[in-house]
Amino acid sequence: MPSAAPRRGVDDAPAASLRAGGGTGANPPNSAVMHPLLVALVAGLGFMIVVWLVSLPLRNSSIVDVAWGPAFLLQAVVYSSLTPDGWAARKTLVLVLVAVWATRLAVHVATRNAGKGEDFRYAAWRAAAGPSWWWRSFYRVFVLQGLLAWLIGMPLLAAQSGGPAAWTPLDVIGVGLWIIGFFFEAGGDWQLRAFLRNPANRGRSMTRGLWRFTRHPNYFGDSRGGSSRPSRPTASTRSGRTHSSPGSPRPAPRTPDPGVSPAAASYRSA
Repeated sequence: MPSAAPRRGVDDAPAASLRAGGGTGANPPNSAVMHPLLVALVAGLGFMIVVWLVSLPLRNSSIVDVAWGPAFLLQAVVYSSLTPDGWAARKTLVLVLVAVWATRLAVHVATRNAGKGEDFRYAAWRAAAGPSWWWRSFYRVFVLQGLLAWLIGMPLLAAQSGGPAAWTPLDVIGVGLWIIGFFFEAGGDWQLRAFLRNPANRGRSMTRGLWRFTRHPNYFGDSRGGSSRPSRPTASTRSGRTHSSPGSPRPAPRTPDPGVSPAAASYRSA
């Protein structure tokens, strides 16, 4: 018995859909799914817009420094949710390390600046721009730093995409680098803050503890944490900065008093 001819427009619909790249219910079309980098960019800029809106009534653009760490945590969460090919255990490790770093940095900057008003560098920009600073700060501080955070945080996508579904020596190396970096960064911050709180140290340079080994142990630790990303397709937490956001006036240290290191001078507000 001859087989029934396929019904045009019905039986050949699935094949035509596949040829057109439509996919199936289990495999959604690629054209309908935004690339994780694009999603992270939109989310990051949206986050910075919210921070900018909060800064307007406060007249304090330096709150962007508190938001710097959480901006990377937001990216890590976005990439984790959009990388089904990544190993769940490794992705969890990435999120934990990023969360630990971002929370510590945000708390450190927030408590250091609490009750002291706008950082003098941002205040100088505000004074120079006059009444137009409210909208100039939008692109000069918040949008710029949102873009830089997105660029610097791109390795977080690679850290959570693909890779073997098992721990590897690169995982161990990466976590080891992160631990060393975090120790130097957090330890350097704590030691310098304690040093500056002692009135007897006024006008003196910090040369004890971790500061014996490097002039800026916090920045050294920050860079070590960042180097843990490309060493493996796994956990990573860091950007290229510690207390300051790229594009902000913070990287330029204060003019130090005689006998005071630039690092200590930059923490005079601590």
